[in-house]
Amino acid sequence: ADTSAVAFSTDALLTVASASVGLGKLSVATSYLKAAIQSIEDGKFSANHQGRVMSLASRAGHMMVRHGYVEEAKELIALTDAIVSVSPNYTTLQLELHAHVLTKSSDAGDVEKAEKILRANARIPSISTLMLNGLESTAKAAAAESEGLTAVGHVVLGTMLKETQSFHEAAWCFRVAMLKSTGVMNQHELADIIFELGSSLLESQKYLEAVNFLLLARSKRPHHAPTHNNLGVAYIRLGRRTEAKRMMKAALRIQDGCLARFNLGVLLQEHTSSHGMAVTQFRAALRMHATETNGAGTEKNHVVDMVDIKARLARVLDAGGDLPEALSVLGEAVQDLELRSSRLQTQILIEQLAGRSAEHEAAMSVWRMCKSVLANVLSQRSSVFSKLGRHRESVDTMLHARAIWAGDPEAPVHLQSLIDLGNAYLHAGNVQAAQTAYEQVVSSDPHHIVGLNNMGVVAHRQKEYAAAETFFRRILVLQPRNKKATEYLKVVKREREEGGKKKRGWTWGQMFALAPAEPVNL
Repeated sequence: ADTSAVAFSTDALLTVASASVGLGKLSVATSYLKAAIQSIEDGKFSANHQGRVMSLASRAGHMMVRHGYVEEAKELIALTDAIVSVSPNYTTLQLELHAHVLTKSSDAGDVEKAEKILRANARIPSISTLMLNGLESTAKAAAAESEGLTAVGHVVLGTMLKETQSFHEAAWCFRVAMLKSTGVMNQHELADIIFELGSSLLESQKYLEAVNFLLLARSKRPHHAPTHNNLGVAYIRLGRRTEAKRMMKAALRIQDGCLARFNLGVLLQEHTSSHGMAVTQFRAALRMHATETNGAGTEKNHVVDMVDIKARLARVLDAGGDLPEALSVLGEAVQDLELRSSRLQTQILIEQLAGRSAEHEAAMSVWRMCKSVLANVLSQRSSVFSKLGRHRESVDTMLHARAIWAGDPEAPVHLQSLIDLGNAYLHAGNVQAAQTAYEQVVSSDPHHIVGLNNMGVVAHRQKEYAAAETFFRRILVLQPRNKKATEYLKVVKREREEGGKKKRGWTWGQMFALAPAEPVNL
């Protein structure tokens, strides 16, 4: 832009700046804003010039941050200092932009500071208040107030809260932003806010509300694949399979990609018996993941974790009886996670040596999560080994998973892994070791149905009929209509009365098989 434009009137400069922002020509807009601010400082302004400058600077600055031009946004903040110093009414606009800039910092302390700045001006209700009074009424009350964050400020805070998985608060921020955006944002920007609102409600398990807002977002932006995808997920959660399938296919037509394929695979896996079709979708998701990750540069940029896809694929292969292939896929997942864990350990050491405590703690948190997922995948692999009759490998793999959980002092007692370990030992013929694992489960949680059942099965196998009866009766106290426990109790009582002679009924192996371990969800 020609800086001689300062010779024009402030109104003309601001008109050109506004048009430039609308076209996304941010460098041109900045040049004209500089000229407009200079003319204001020279006294050539009317009463509304300061407001127009601040509004345009705010809009352009937030666009710069979203597109990665953080230094240019900082320059706009510095340019508006003079206006804020004489007109404190515009402090909030500048604070919002400053906080948005901080969210892009690599320093965790800056990001925390940004959240504090925005929270102080947003006055988000407590979770209990949100649950008691509802999202809609609390959001409308906040939107009616003249003070506090603008619509853009609520969007920035909502995005931060969504990234930290504070989904209820994020939904509230996006709803307030939606209510405050009337006449301020264009249809595309409004559709973005509504999409984020619907997605946050989806993560909060508010499925009906999520559907309502996602449908509204779709009406404003019909060719947005993520909106169709998230509608499909919401319909899956509501059990509306036909609508879910229609939305997933629409997402594929608009943008065929890893996420759409993965979610279609989940739909087929969880709600149909079409194992072959689910396998096809998960394999396609893996291929697309590799292509998309190469384009994005890093795994961190991808919305779907490759290990999640492989774990899902292995479960479908397992359910379809293709155990060798399931074992192979899980082996790849274990290698991926071990490599990821090694890289994270290197990062942890670097942050520690550099004295960056916040970054060190963040890396530690990601590493712990990675190790937990590794333990889950190992547990899944142990189960496949057992089904293949490779019991020694099943036990060793499960012990490896147990060692990971035991090595994390912050991890809760992982009862499922003890059940899986007991199962592995039992299939390997080591009844005493299986009993020890189940005893730990029941000792930690006396109401654990699978633990009680398998303790009863082991006692029955050892012909300790009184003990077996006790365990099955404990199940019936907790679940009086538990049909399996009722049948097992009849078998044990009959054998006890007949002196251990089996004439009919379940064998101990059949009894055990009817009480499989609970599924492990990644």
